[in-house]
Amino acid sequence: MLQVFRAAVKLPLMKSEIIDPGEEEFAFLDARLVAFNRTRTDWDRSAFVVVLRAPDGAIAGGAGGVVRLGAVEVRALWVEDEYRGRGLGRRIMEELEQEARARGA
Repeated sequence: MLQVFRAAVKLPLMKSEIIDPGEEEFAFLDARLVAFNRTRTDWDRSAFVVVLRAPDGAIAGGAGGVVRLGAVEVRALWVEDEYRGRGLGRRIMEELEQEARARGA
């Protein structure tokens, strides 16, 4: 769908369009936003992983977290099938949140 509009401020005629899937265009927009934000904020990030180990030492679950700009992004929360339904995902998330707070989120 192509739309033509004029902004309230005097700008040249612009066209908007919907692009599907738009991956290249999104990468462009995202890179520009990150570049802008880096000039105005503390962009440092702190990544960590919470790992839940079974009695034999094997990884039975876990999640990744990234703290940036005072917030935490949760990545890849997972619990092994045989341990699901026992509240371990909640435990992982509680530990992830506690660590994120300690890192400034």
